Amino acid sequence: MFKSGVHGENVYNLYKIYDLPQNIIEENHWHIPLTFTQSFSNNSTLKRRWLGNSSEPAVYTDVIEKPNSWIICNHKVFGYYRVDYDEMNWDLIQHQLENNHQKIHVMNRAQIIDDALNLASASLLVNTYKQALDLTSYLTKEFDWLPWETAWKNFERMKNLLSGTEAGELLNVCLLRI
Repeated sequence: MFKSGVHGENVYNLYKIYDLPQNIIEENHWHIPLTFTQSFSNNSTLKRRWLGNSSEPAVYTDVIEKPNSWIICNHKVFGYYRVDYDEMNWDLIQHQLENNHQKIHVMNRAQIIDDALNLASASLLVNTYKQALDLTSYLTKEFDWLPWETAWKNFERMKNLLSGTEAGELLNVCLLRI
């Protein structure tokens, strides 16, 4: 999984986060392909980078071309990893989904739902379930199958896990809305 965030106007940090013992991380290094797109790019991949085997954050100073626009990592789900964004970028993505979801590629809409709901389940999102479920509110406008299928599988899993809890009630309210 990657945790990303904007620092300054044009600097983007990416952090590799592992749930593996340190000795396994040190013995097994992979170069991971990273792709980025931004709100103004018309669903094209703007940048490609490789995240190397360093345990230090990768800092890219040339990724964000327009401040205050969303950025999506793993464009068209090129790599097999989850992406977590800073709160501002999650808000910008949610705003885009609500106002013109088709500006984000269908594969990334499904990825965003899957990442947000799984990160919420693991208590890794800033506002956990509320933020993740808010991202799904745009589904009332969604006609593509992939985001719906992704959401449905996550909702089924979450419903079983959260039955009888406050988060389970929030999920029920969300499901009634969409």
